[in-house]
Amino acid sequence: MKINYSYNKKGYVVIKNFFNLSHIKLIKKNIDQYLKKSLNNTIKKKSEINLSKGKINSIHTLYSYKKKFYEIYKNKKLQKILTQLLGKKIKLRAIELFAKPAHVGLPSPMHQDNFYWNIKNSKGLTVWVCLDQSNNKNGGLSYIPQSHNSGTLEHEPSFAPGSSQAVKKSVLKKIKKNFGIDTPKLYAGDICIHSCQIVHGSSRNTSNNDRQGFTMQFKAAYAKYDWKKINLYRKSLKKQIGIRK
Repeated sequence: MKINYSYNKKGYVVIKNFFNLSHIKLIKKNIDQYLKKSLNNTIKKKSEINLSKGKINSIHTLYSYKKKFYEIYKNKKLQKILTQLLGKKIKLRAIELFAKPAHVGLPSPMHQDNFYWNIKNSKGLTVWVCLDQSNNKNGGLSYIPQSHNSGTLEHEPSFAPGSSQAVKKSVLKKIKKNFGIDTPKLYAGDICIHSCQIVHGSSRNTSNNDRQGFTMQFKAAYAKYDWKKINLYRKSLKKQIGIRK
């Protein structure tokens, strides 16, 4: 009940010590194996892997390697929570890594996931697994609480690798004034579960410490996509990547 209450009221919930350190070690091991096997083949696909000064900042193709992460996203405790929030039947839609390396980790402008996903009834969420300590000093994840109740907001191109859209500045200023901003202090093994409608983002990592976050995206199995909007977003993304080259 506490998880449901926080998620519904604030748009996100933090669960401390959800995964033990052996699970975190397994995730990191599988990510390393993925990189060794697949990086050379995908490095040219800038919509899938983004670099910052030669270091990986984000990877958006871990779903294709999901067998390695089966024990993570099929975790019974996690599945129970997901069914409480999305319904009995859920579907995994993506697995990503936001590596945010020390000194050169890129910012992620404030955005809503559903501006990318375009789930018609907004029945989707992200499970953000903290692999390293995360705070406001190393580009920790920040939320605007209750912003998930504002509908899908107007966005504009950000030209930021790995996060190509941002809530329009005038709109963002207003909701920040109304709701404020939270940056949870997290440790390896903690998770954040957030609605696809909540406004969130992160700053640069200029600290001496990496800030890795492993994410799994889920939706209600019955939820439909708005493919017209998805195709418009993909065209915008393709244009941005062309300009960034």
